[in-house]
Amino acid sequence: DDLRALVETQHFAALGAIDATTLSSERARAMEYYLGNVTRDIPSEDGKSSAVSMDVTDTVEGLMPQLMEIFCGTDDVVQFDPVGPEDVEAAQQETDYTNHVFMNRNPGFLVLYSMIKDALLQKVGIVKVWWEKRERIERETYTDKTDDEFALIASQPDIQIVEHTEKDSTEYPGMKVHDIVVEQTKDYSCAQ
Repeated sequence: DDLRALVETQHFAALGAIDATTLSSERARAMEYYLGNVTRDIPSEDGKSSAVSMDVTDTVEGLMPQLMEIFCGTDDVVQFDPVGPEDVEAAQQETDYTNHVFMNRNPGFLVLYSMIKDALLQKVGIVKVWWEKRERIERETYTDKTDDEFALIASQPDIQIVEHTEKDSTEYPGMKVHDIVVEQTKDYSCAQ
């Protein structure tokens, strides 16, 4: 049984390799045709025309606007449907956010264009999506803050005070005011 399982595994691996080699060859040929290189099928001969019909290129480029219209022809590339009446607002918010991330924070149109063109030429269109962690430290400066305002700013859990100066108020004699510089780490992580 072990030997049989091993032989079957190797057999399927060999078939997969044959299919991969065939697919790889078909992809190379499709790219050659797209670029107008047909010398594999029609070798060039001296004294004969070297003009090449660009049918594959014309077909692919002719299909691209129509296919892009299907995927990008509306405001919403992605749409979430509510399951029940209580989900309508959440589904609309998810739709708006996902479309904003895909089309505005990322080059969504170019991603779709490349994927569709690869699918036409290479028989597969792949898009890689990942979550990229990004944090940015932002600085803010506050001047002439009262004791209460200073206490409110200092009590924020995500704020770090990096500079603090206490001085006499020019507006209210006998009162102290605070000049402070704070840093806050903000999370800008998003899908890429």
